[in-house]
Amino acid sequence: MRLVRLWGAGTLAAAVLFGACGGDRESGPGEVTTATSEDSPDVETRLYFPADGQRLRPESWELDALAEPEAKVRAVVQGLLQGPRAEGLHRPLPEDVELGQVVVSPDGVAYVDLLRPEQRTPPEQGSTQELLSVYSVVNSITLSVPQVRSVVLLWNGAQRPSLSGHVDSGRPLQTDRQWIAADAPGAAGPS
Repeated sequence: MRLVRLWGAGTLAAAVLFGACGGDRESGPGEVTTATSEDSPDVETRLYFPADGQRLRPESWELDALAEPEAKVRAVVQGLLQGPRAEGLHRPLPEDVELGQVVVSPDGVAYVDLLRPEQRTPPEQGSTQELLSVYSVVNSITLSVPQVRSVVLLWNGAQRPSLSGHVDSGRPLQTDRQWIAADAPGAAGPS
């Protein structure tokens, strides 16, 4: 079992789930699967990709409405890793980053392990690029999976204080709509 520093209430349960159950491993690293099946209804959701103009813009995707929270989180992250279909949108993470284990704790924290085994540390990024990468993942998950209130990002099985030195990822991260383009669905309303 990998030792992972987890944060906050409910983390012991998540750590036990992470080690005992092996997380949600419906597919191996690099395999992109959809969370839909022929027998269950799909629900339209939005994945938020970094866009020209240094904001996040949504792209419509479908999720299996009846899937378990871990499967929904897995589908969202795999969609982000697969990349956008529309022009002017960009991958939030390098092409060779893979998805490892996903666990959703009973208190609504999603633990998402991003893998790039040959690179111990996340790629260096400028502050805006890191913010867009992190909140592409966090906002896409928290706005698509109602059971998830916050996200802990792991890199190669370990929680880091920051991915590139600009965003505090040493704690669970919640939705931050300020990074969504003002004219996009899901953007922050007037203050």
